[in-house]
Amino acid sequence: MALAVIEKTVNDSRHLTRAVSYRLVSCHELRIGIIRMLYGAHYDIVVLYVGTEDQGHDGGTRYRLYALLNHRERVTAVYDAKEMYARITSVIRQHVRTQPCDYLVSTEEEIMLDAGETARVPRGGSPDLRYLLTKREKTCISQACRIYKFRFRRDPHKDKNLFLYLGDNVSNRLTWSAVSKRIPTLRMSGGKTWHVMSRRWLTGREKLASLGFPVTASAADSMGVPELPVRDTKRASAISGNCMHFSTVAVVQFVALVCYKQTQ
Repeated sequence: MALAVIEKTVNDSRHLTRAVSYRLVSCHELRIGIIRMLYGAHYDIVVLYVGTEDQGHDGGTRYRLYALLNHRERVTAVYDAKEMYARITSVIRQHVRTQPCDYLVSTEEEIMLDAGETARVPRGGSPDLRYLLTKREKTCISQACRIYKFRFRRDPHKDKNLFLYLGDNVSNRLTWSAVSKRIPTLRMSGGKTWHVMSRRWLTGREKLASLGFPVTASAADSMGVPELPVRDTKRASAISGNCMHFSTVAVVQFVALVCYKQTQ
């Protein structure tokens, strides 16, 4: 059985001649109608709506829709995929539940390396990166903190789970974790995700951590895989803006492999 991961709608009719009996399609705004039009004559389609909380990553945000395409002649269903996914994720959620601050895993050296992408010579000592922010970014933080204090009657600098996306204008669109208790969805725009308490932004390594990648020794050990080294923080940030959630993909692929078997 072959398994393909596709991140956008595929309109290639040559799939009928390929040695692929099963497909996994993922896209944030997947047009199921188009998928059914292209593949419906040859595939049974099962749609899964997933979120990072299904894999215990309650502190992150990445909602996705997956379409499992089961070839009617080459593959047969052994278990109900939706039921299997629900059973697996219910067990995971009973044992694991992260919060936003859990992803602050970078060392001071890594924080300074990340800061070096903004300033040629970052200051040593405490990793307080406010001095590297633009005037607009500082204004965004100030406005957000005032809104937080007025709304929750608490000091925003004492909330370890308060993250703010600095790529948006707070006066028009306030993107933060104060209400959802989740790190705002990562983007490719390059805007910083600011942690108010520690006065710094998420590093590339921490963004990958929020997406379930084994970038720490403890995470890698629990997953039974080698630790993913991250030294190019700029590249890591770029990848994290548009990648799938590692744990989500792993579970969905597991469901696909368990629930279907090849008949030919």
